[in-house]
Amino acid sequence: MTAVAHELDYEATILTTAKMAGWRRHGERAAQSKKGWRTPIKGEAGWPDLFLVRGPEAIAAELKVIRAGNLPTSDQIEWLECLAAVPGITALVLWLPRELDLFNTALFKRPFVWRDWKMTLRDSA
Repeated sequence: MTAVAHELDYEATILTTAKMAGWRRHGERAAQSKKGWRTPIKGEAGWPDLFLVRGPEAIAAELKVIRAGNLPTSDQIEWLECLAAVPGITALVLWLPRELDLFNTALFKRPFVWRDWKMTLRDSA
């Protein structure tokens, strides 16, 4: 199974859990083209994989499967840093699969607590 397939599996699990926990969910679906995987967008590249909202809380999550070289891009880091500065938004990089169970459990808590996922974004790139 490829890293992309793993990431899609974990994303599907998070989206299912988030729905059960009462979050509104948004994710964009990439499509494979002759030039590889592409996601058509308007605006700046690097928007997080998932955006979840429940009441006054919002989570911007960049999903990564743990493997060499699979780090957030500079565009992804810029978006996460911008979003983390907005009151009520928790921006995070979620390293999977190790943290999937913790993250899914945290989705049911009110308020959502960003604890083990906080990292120095610039150090990860």
